[in-house]
Amino acid sequence: MLLKHTLVCYMLFLSMPQARSQELTPGQDIPLLTIRNLLYSENDSIRVSDLKGKLILFDFWATYCIPCIRNMKKLDSLQEQFAKNLKIIAVTHEDRKRVMDFFKRRKEKHSISIVTNDTVLNALFPHTVVPHYAWIDKQGKLLATTSVESTTASNISKIINGEMPNFVIKNDLLNYDIEKPLESETILLQSAITHYMPGINSMGKIPYNSEVKNRMQAFNSSISLLYALAFDQHNFFSERRLILDVKNPEKYIFPKDGSVDEWRKKYAFCFDLIVDSSNADKLNSIMVSILDQYFSISGSIQWIDTTCYVLKRTSFKEKYKSKGEKPNADFTDESDNYRPKYLRNRPISTLLLPMLTMNKLLYIIDETGIKDNVTIEFSAPLDDIDGLNNDLSKYDLKIVTAKRNVPFIVIKDKVSQ
Repeated sequence: MLLKHTLVCYMLFLSMPQARSQELTPGQDIPLLTIRNLLYSENDSIRVSDLKGKLILFDFWATYCIPCIRNMKKLDSLQEQFAKNLKIIAVTHEDRKRVMDFFKRRKEKHSISIVTNDTVLNALFPHTVVPHYAWIDKQGKLLATTSVESTTASNISKIINGEMPNFVIKNDLLNYDIEKPLESETILLQSAITHYMPGINSMGKIPYNSEVKNRMQAFNSSISLLYALAFDQHNFFSERRLILDVKNPEKYIFPKDGSVDEWRKKYAFCFDLIVDSSNADKLNSIMVSILDQYFSISGSIQWIDTTCYVLKRTSFKEKYKSKGEKPNADFTDESDNYRPKYLRNRPISTLLLPMLTMNKLLYIIDETGIKDNVTIEFSAPLDDIDGLNNDLSKYDLKIVTAKRNVPFIVIKDKVSQ
């Protein structure tokens, strides 16, 4: 409840105009002004110059701020305890009648002076969150602005005795635009989903030039690809390993016929998720939960025993081993097939990763145990297993079919409760 009221105080006060040109900074003198519209005071007004030699504590508050009201009794006690050396003045922008009616309903009267209809002091000490406290020393200089935690008898005693307390300084964001997305240098969790954004290439994971850590990002991706990213399957995603149990499957896969551009405008999305370091290990699961909630579906990764391709060695000879060539690879894209020309001093995964993305091939697993880089010449396209085996036989390598545990992405409509 207290948090709720504090947020209300914050939101309502944001709409108040601020005059930053008049703002005082610590060490500056308060102008020799006259404070008017006083309640619970011997006079309707008081001059700041008459208070020199005393510590002044301005308490900025509002009738809608519960923490402000609760602290007033404490301020009353402090005023009585340090009557000779302290002047506490509560300040509100609200009008006199509203304030008087408020205290009348509560049957309260306070020993601290209360300023109503204020614009001058709010301009000198601008803020967006109440309660807000401005401390003026005996020479009339601003010491600090603080929150409620610093209004203690100990701090007041220190200032009166010429010591500077260890204040918790309060600096409000005066020009913060609540209509804009939340921005901070220390984001704990932030996520966004947008429709298709023309002019941006599809890409995923963490941008290579990004300094933001613990981030998952994708542009103009299908819902299926977003889940592939969340399950770390995006680099070898294939629709053959996608199981859809949904009413409208056309929303999840790129069309085989028709305009891909038109499809993207309707069914492609951009996604961005940032978490703090303490939740870095939960980044993927958080992404899945956000996708599930927003799209009203359920996505999961399931490993299923399935017949697929397996790359094996046919001998212990290392005919594939590179001889220190300059690392290089050449693939030619022909009719949706990759036709490799050669791998030179590159990992064997350079061959297999493109095969994992091909819809004609369900899955391929490397069981060669080869750790060293390889040098292999090819002539067959990647989806021509017989042709590849003819090329690989020269290196005592072979692709066979076998049953293995294969990852599938499963997307289901959520069952209505």
